[in-house]
Amino acid sequence: MRDKDFKFVWYPSDDTDELYDLRNDPLELTNLAKIPKYRKVALRMANQLESELIRVADPSAERLSFQKQLYMH
Repeated sequence: MRDKDFKFVWYPSDDTDELYDLRNDPLELTNLAKIPKYRKVALRMANQLESELIRVADPSAERLSFQKQLYMH
């Protein structure tokens, strides 16, 4: 999932995720997903991805819903 500023990647096989600031890190070298300052961005992007997964009836949407709890704390 991406917008003009960020790219969010989630791997359902092992529940890892990545968040990149495309403006400041166009080569995607620094994963920001676990940095507290970026939790709101990661949650917003995860919500967008979850909506898309639900729209296409992807069963991994439920798993992402659980993963998003990490961004709420």
